[in-house]
Amino acid sequence: MNINYYQQHKFISNSTLTQFSGYLYGGFKVPNLQIAFDFGNLVDAMLTSPELIDFDENDLYCEDGRVIHFEQEDINRAQAMARSLQDDPIFAGIFPYMKKQHAFYRTNFQFDYDGLKFTLPMRCKMDGVKLGSMGADVKTTNTKSQHDFNHHMEILDYDRQGSLYMDMAKIDKMIYFAVSKKPDKRDTFKVFHFTIERGDRAYLRGRDKYNRLAFYYYTMIHNFNTKKLAT
Repeated sequence: MNINYYQQHKFISNSTLTQFSGYLYGGFKVPNLQIAFDFGNLVDAMLTSPELIDFDENDLYCEDGRVIHFEQEDINRAQAMARSLQDDPIFAGIFPYMKKQHAFYRTNFQFDYDGLKFTLPMRCKMDGVKLGSMGADVKTTNTKSQHDFNHHMEILDYDRQGSLYMDMAKIDKMIYFAVSKKPDKRDTFKVFHFTIERGDRAYLRGRDKYNRLAFYYYTMIHNFNTKKLAT
């Protein structure tokens, strides 16, 4: 895996669109976002890229060049959450057999916003993918029930991410595996699932979201930067 993935390729990602959406709309605010993001990356790495973790020093080596140090308590919790995912029968039946951290690049990925077609150079990387079939993404969540996670899927725009990834990877299904950050009364970390299939309501809603947001990005940011470089 190329650990300089985000630095070496000048492509637009779903994260780029999410950041732009924050500037454009404001919207849902996650407290301590960077801390939550770093911890989620730690759990991801335990499942997909354990070679990026120095367990002696409790350090995670990130793709953007950062080295994040974690307290032992966080390492222990992340390991317990990863074990909960591995013990989940749906996760165990799908995720181990997928390619891990697989990247897709589309130099001229086409968008369509109300009949207005345009292209952007796009990239995405999935935690797991079965090429030509389905993708998977691992999330950590503060939700405590499947119902709450379903609601957060839409609030946090996982539907937009899923639809975009499906279209970029040319697959028809995307499954999210989410593990709660807080143990239940039995001291276990609950695991939730959400599947998006091409043509279903979540897919169509997400596709509308990414086409609209990409249009605003294209007209307000991409075209402006392209014209600046040409002058």
